[in-house]
Amino acid sequence: MDINSPADKIDKMTDQELDEFIASVELKCK
Repeated sequence: MDINSPADKIDKMTDQELDEFIASVELKCK
């Protein structure tokens, strides 16, 4: 498995990091 794959990176994130990541993605999509 590629250690740099997005799913693997997200899997290692804390809840706070995940919230910030989702917020940044939502900003880009608006």
